[in-house]
Order: sequence, then structure tokens, then C-alpha cells
Amino acid sequence: MKPQVKTTADGNTIVENSYVDPSMLTKAEYDVWKLKDIVLKCIGGLPANIDDIRIAEVIRYKNDNTLTQGICRWSEREIIISRSILYRKEMFLGVLAHELAHAKSEAMDLTKEFEDELTNMLGYLAFSLCEACHNKVKKVTPAKSLDYSAFAYAKCLCPQCLSSNFHTNEDKTYVRCNKCGTEFLGGYTELVDLNRKLVAERGLGIFQNQLNLI
Repeated sequence: MKPQVKTTADGNTIVENSYVDPSMLTKAEYDVWKLKDIVLKCIGGLPANIDDIRIAEVIRYKNDNTLTQGICRWSEREIIISRSILYRKEMFLGVLAHELAHAKSEAMDLTKEFEDELTNMLGYLAFSLCEACHNKVKKVTPAKSLDYSAFAYAKCLCPQCLSSNFHTNEDKTYVRCNKCGTEFLGGYTELVDLNRKLVAERGLGIFQNQLNLI
């Protein structure tokens, strides 16, 4: 899939491969994806400046080899979610709420406008939770991984040696690990897909040195 290069509202570059239709998802991925409808109902539907929430096979931000979880492009009236986070409900729902807050505030990270809207978003979701369980705390099932710190960006790793040092051609259709020499003839798309499988097989611990809070 040929990468598409676009510019974000903050002037950075986003490189994304072609969109993924929900019908292409695995059953497990789709079960996570459809939870977006619950979140949207909690906040009263899509923000007025967003027409669609879409899935991208790969989102690469700021022209480096990172896995970006999601991005809000309100100028293009869309939120894009990386397929790589559809393996875990807490991850997807957190990123979705984060991007919805960007849409509603039309503001960047670390701004008061965004933080205020994120607070509102948490309030909407918490209120809906209380209503759904009829204000009965015993009816609430806690997440299984409350001690987990989600990562916003994690560099891809070589499946052979776990290095994150790669050489690529200009359009990222070819990737070679600088440490062990493994070549990825499918380019960056192949590398991300292999990293998704690494996460499924070995967990996020392999990215432990890279983890950052959303």
C-alpha cells in the first residue's frame, strides 16, 4: 500500500497507509471497534466538526518509525485510529476519548482548551457509567489492567533482534534492520504488522523502555 502524506493542523507531517474498512477486521478487533458507538452515545454523538472515525493500517507521525495510536484532523473532519490498538479495549477507548476531546476543543495537547475538554469528556463518560450501573458500585466491573501505563508512541522493533534502529528508503517501502541486517521487503507496513504480532505473542513488555503516557 502506497503511503499517503498529509499535513496536520499543528504543521507536522502524518504518513498513513490506506484506510481499513471495518469488514476487514478480525472478529476480536471488530468487537473492540464497535465499542465506539457506546462512547459516542455517552457524549451525544460525533462532534459537529467530525464526519467520520476511520481506521488506518498504519499511522506514522513526524516522519519517524513510530506507531501512532490516533490523530484528530478536524480540518479534514475525521478522526483516524490505528488498527494496532484494536487488540485491547482500554487502549482503544482511551485513545478515542483523547481524540474526541481534540475535536471538540480544536486544540492541541498541553493547552488549557484541550485539558478543559478532556475533563468534560471524562465527566460525560463517568456520568454515563453511573447511570448504566444505576449508581450501584457493586455492579461495576473494574478494568483488568488499571496499573498499566499506555504508550502513545512506540518505535517499531525488529522481530529478530528487537532493535529499533532501521534504514529505510524515501517512501518507506523498504526497511532494513541496522543491527542484524534483516530486510523487510514489504516496507514499513510489513514491519508494523510484525510488531502487532509481537505484541499479541509477547505482550507490551518488549516496548518497556519506550513507554510514555498518553
